[in-house]
Amino acid sequence: MFQGLSTALTSLYATRQALETTGNNIANANTEGYTRQRVELASIGANVSPSFWSTSARSGVGVSVEDIARLRDQFLETRGIQEHANQGEMDRTKTTMQTVELAFGEPGDSGLQSQLAQFWAAWDDVANRPDDLAARSQVIEQAKTLVSVFGESASSLNKLSSSSLETLKSDVSSINAMARNIADLNVAIKSAVNAGVSPNELLDKRDSLVNKMSSMASITVQPTQSGSVAVMIGGVAIVRDNTVNQMEVDDTGTPVTLKWDIDGDPTTVTNGYLANLSGGDIGGIMSSVNTIIPKYLSQLDGVANSLATTVNAQHALGLDASGTAGGAFFTGTTATTLTVDPTLAANSNLLAAGAAGGGPLDGENARAMASFATAQTGPDASYRQMIDLLGVEAQRSFNQTNVQTNITNSIDAARQSASGVNLDEEMANLVRYQKSYNASAKYLSIMDSVLDSLISIVR
Repeated sequence: MFQGLSTALTSLYATRQALETTGNNIANANTEGYTRQRVELASIGANVSPSFWSTSARSGVGVSVEDIARLRDQFLETRGIQEHANQGEMDRTKTTMQTVELAFGEPGDSGLQSQLAQFWAAWDDVANRPDDLAARSQVIEQAKTLVSVFGESASSLNKLSSSSLETLKSDVSSINAMARNIADLNVAIKSAVNAGVSPNELLDKRDSLVNKMSSMASITVQPTQSGSVAVMIGGVAIVRDNTVNQMEVDDTGTPVTLKWDIDGDPTTVTNGYLANLSGGDIGGIMSSVNTIIPKYLSQLDGVANSLATTVNAQHALGLDASGTAGGAFFTGTTATTLTVDPTLAANSNLLAAGAAGGGPLDGENARAMASFATAQTGPDASYRQMIDLLGVEAQRSFNQTNVQTNITNSIDAARQSASGVNLDEEMANLVRYQKSYNASAKYLSIMDSVLDSLISIVR
């Protein structure tokens, strides 16, 4: 009889815990990173050992709360970490490609293609009016504009590289701070587990940090039996239990690299550099700084060098207004160093518009110079090829990012379905646990009444 009271009491305790857990789910329905929880109940079996004189025929003696479980799909969580790393890298690459396109300003009136066309058109004007000082001056002025556009494009790419490097350093600093926080949570979670206290809220905070870290770098997470986790980047643990290995940016040379700072002394680490790091915003920045931006800057320098070489060679074949062979038109061999020869810039009569043997004012050398606008090889062709490649790669980056966004959103939706709070479900649970609590209370009341009757009979 007294056992019935105990059974009813365990039911009340267990149902109250279920109600409180459901209430906590409802309260955190809009809390970012919260994982819904569920009370795991288990039947308390009857005593299987016989008493001194007899055995018990009872099937059980109540219910107990075995655990308050976090409802997460580990497979989806692992996929989410992988897909967010891919998303972070593609988003960064897409942003870089967009900025590179803006640096060239194509198509547009201020882009290099337009300025090259105007430069060759100015030579064509000189071919038609070789004795016109205004036409000669226009060639030089257009050349100065062209040079400035080369410099602005190169400056934009260099600024993009510098800003990307600063973002990389900021990301590395952030990921190091996250690693420290994860290590601290590892310690707190192990303490809670050892003390028999539910660590669910601490686990949510740690998982939230891991998810944020996954968007910044490609990571793998290895749980341990003690409740802590090891977070790996490039095969090295940035976090293991309460130990943190910091990362550092090494921009002293080319390419920019990341180095592990283990025990505060990165120089003693074997294979201390993170080679071929991919994934996440950091991987995207590394690719931008070491590959994408240098490639287009190099190609832009190639166009500038081709322009200088082509124009200087043709200019040397002509005659200026005094009948003297033409000198250098451009100086410099890169987009940053390309300039109009200062001597020529100061005296438009030095422009070699005439052809040797035809006289200084026949304009044939200027006509030959203007023909480079439609040449199959040369600076214009090189520049158009570069812009075409940029357009193709940018479009591919946009398409890949859109596809990856759909994949990531799909995985996140599945994760949310598994671990997010569904208010309709929680309301149904409230009703279910309320009725269970009422039934347990009624059972307790009945057992109390039966016990009172029995005691009255005994008296």
